[in-house]
Amino acid sequence: MLVIFHDDKIKGVSIQKVPYSQIQDFRLANGEKIPTLQEYLERSLTLPGIQLILELKPHKTPERNREAARAVVKMVEEMGLQDRTEYITFNLDAGLEFIRQVPSTQVAYLNGDLTPTRLKELGFTGLDYHYNKMLENPEWFKEAKQQGLTINVWTVNKPELMKQLIQYGADFITTDIPEYTP
Repeated sequence: MLVIFHDDKIKGVSIQKVPYSQIQDFRLANGEKIPTLQEYLERSLTLPGIQLILELKPHKTPERNREAARAVVKMVEEMGLQDRTEYITFNLDAGLEFIRQVPSTQVAYLNGDLTPTRLKELGFTGLDYHYNKMLENPEWFKEAKQQGLTINVWTVNKPELMKQLIQYGADFITTDIPEYTP
């Protein structure tokens, strides 16, 4: 069962190691249950015009990463949301599987260990790196633009840093304060 949850554990239980039935009654901090990917996608169907950025978390083995990517793509396609879904992942195997499964879809890599040129060679359409990684490698902004990659930086919560990253060429910024407009 595919679930939507940011971390790999809830209440000390590893989500990847147990069946959904073992965690389905756990509650999030806001009182809601952990949604399945199907529930999330069904809700997305009621929100036309919303672009989905679906992050696949790393799994324990290369094959599990590839299997998870295939399962996610299958469900997105079954729900008819392939035109509204982009994929991001920290795992190279999962990212490459997304590219194999849906070569026309936007796929960005999160890990920060590959140059923009290498990402382009592998078929990625964007990089989605922590802002510190990009500030350590400011030439990557120009290189990414030259390669035709999108640039997202995360998680930026300081307005002055947002402005700086936009000046460098960030296309998107992940933040906890979305209401702020630089």
